[in-house]
Amino acid sequence: MHANASRIVAAFLLFTVVNAVRADPPLAMYLFPAGGQRGKSVDVLVGGCNLNKSCGFEVLGPGITGPVVVKSVASPDFEGPLLPIPESQRAEDYPKTMAAALKIASDAPTGNRFVRLWTSQGVTLPMTFVVGDLPEITETEIDGSPIPVLVEPPVTVNGRIYPRSNVDIWTVRLKQGQSLTCALAAASIGSPLEGRLVVRDPQGRKIVESRDGLRTDPKVRFVAAAAGDYQISLGDMRNDGGPAYVYRLTLATGPVVDRVFPLGGKRGEKTLVRLFGQDVPVEPIGITIPKTSPASFSSRWKNSAEFRLDADDLPEFIEKPGVENELPAIPAVANGIISAANEIDTWNFQATKGETFEINLRAERLGSPLLGVLTVRDAAGKTLTQAEGATTIDPTLRFIAPETGKFSVAVQDRFQARGGPDFAYRLRIDRPANDFELQINVPSLTIVRGQQAPLKITAIRHGNLTLPIKIQLDGLPEGISQPKEAIIAPNQTSVDIPLKADATAKIQSFSLRVRGTGYVSFPSIGTVPQPVTRAARFRVQDDELDSVRVAIAIPTPFKFVGEYLSNQVPRGTIYSRRYKVERNGFDGPIEVRMADRQARHLQGVIAGTITIPADKNEFEYFIQLPSWMETGRPCRVCVMGTATVK
Repeated sequence: MHANASRIVAAFLLFTVVNAVRADPPLAMYLFPAGGQRGKSVDVLVGGCNLNKSCGFEVLGPGITGPVVVKSVASPDFEGPLLPIPESQRAEDYPKTMAAALKIASDAPTGNRFVRLWTSQGVTLPMTFVVGDLPEITETEIDGSPIPVLVEPPVTVNGRIYPRSNVDIWTVRLKQGQSLTCALAAASIGSPLEGRLVVRDPQGRKIVESRDGLRTDPKVRFVAAAAGDYQISLGDMRNDGGPAYVYRLTLATGPVVDRVFPLGGKRGEKTLVRLFGQDVPVEPIGITIPKTSPASFSSRWKNSAEFRLDADDLPEFIEKPGVENELPAIPAVANGIISAANEIDTWNFQATKGETFEINLRAERLGSPLLGVLTVRDAAGKTLTQAEGATTIDPTLRFIAPETGKFSVAVQDRFQARGGPDFAYRLRIDRPANDFELQINVPSLTIVRGQQAPLKITAIRHGNLTLPIKIQLDGLPEGISQPKEAIIAPNQTSVDIPLKADATAKIQSFSLRVRGTGYVSFPSIGTVPQPVTRAARFRVQDDELDSVRVAIAIPTPFKFVGEYLSNQVPRGTIYSRRYKVERNGFDGPIEVRMADRQARHLQGVIAGTITIPADKNEFEYFIQLPSWMETGRPCRVCVMGTATVK
């Protein structure tokens, strides 16, 4: 339960009053370290705002066990260099730290897991935790100039760029002619870090530098010209930093698979795959995809880290560069590469008038940088339909042949100047059976007691399915109601389901699963539609969640009020502000401290924690302005009140 309290300046101090207070929901910001090696136990710092002294904790996915509640702990607080105007006028978060001990099973699948937190005021969006199979180390954080740390590859280093403008330096001892790959994971795990990698030779000369690109984390590779210690320095491109700027830096001298082609294959068959990377074979290798493989299949070559392949049941075709490629039959999966700027790949197929096709591009979800555009044209080259994916979503389209004849699907990147050997894709063309999928539009939902919040469910209809889909919610506890029956109407794509919490609903968090039942015709058994039930899912990157975490929140009864003030205050002094408390029936003590979320960068302002007794309706709050604070700098200090309400 928070209140903006003050606007403060080193030589000019301005206080504002907030006339109303809202219950601020929890905000999850980081996990540090952001991953661990399977078969190991990991002590993790969980950072966020408005988490109170403890909060609920949940790890989704197989192979990891952890606590159901995490508690607050002390953590390093590095101020960093002076932040001048106008940068000092931006809003900034000051997350508090919780602690969690995680145990990763030795047979845990590698890849991403997701963590959610919740309090009596809401539930957070998921954070990413990565299960790896290489040895891992975690940075010991210090304030001041960076100290190079010697590490032995292969290894995954967990660190963070904290405080602002910090640079971490990792040293690797190499032999002459030895190759080293340095791969950063930051943006891909939800970190705000925009990484910059710089490698220096034993004499301190810069030999390679890389920065993150569009939707990608940086990676560098080099060959040691001489034996010695090579330094890999890592910082933020904007000279930024903070407790949430976590990263995972993997250093490897052995086999490293950067990419593969094709990006997948047919279940139950051996696929010839070309590997690209460090110390990998020139000739294709054969990989058999299991008949029971899920859509995303893990593989490896020798002792390389695992890489992912797409798995399907349709016939597979490989692009012949420089020509229009023919698909002899549909359904099919076409594998190609936009290998150069301005390149457009064309795939021709035959269709009968009235036939319905679903055309999907699989690139981004398989790690390709391709920002795909699909275009369907007739035999004369006329564009009939087109689809363009979003930054993190591959394009898909539905096409009904207007006549019998030859048609083509063109694949290209959204930006003409982009292309290269890693811009691979899988183009899936199918005559879909009547069916449907359901998607949940949010992974977490907070409902304030006495209010309601919408849960949106989207239907992806396949084939010519137009019948209604009835939605069922599994796991609604007492006090939470669905005012009316939820149905996605014929030919509609979504429905908003209002979920209402009674005024006396239990303050809790629960897992909610969503199912939908529609009537589907199966030609093999007749024309009468049969009921089919599908579970709704939420997609996170290349993974899916099968439930929504719902939190019932309590409204804040009390608030702080005060007068609007504008004062000049010398830096290096203590300043105070008086407030009144409107309790609105609340008769307990209230703890007051600086808020986790600030309207301005604090720049060294500190303050303590005070408790307002149950019989008091006024209080005075003191802040300390540092002697080095920039003069003439308007800023705000926000104050937070926390209480226990029964």
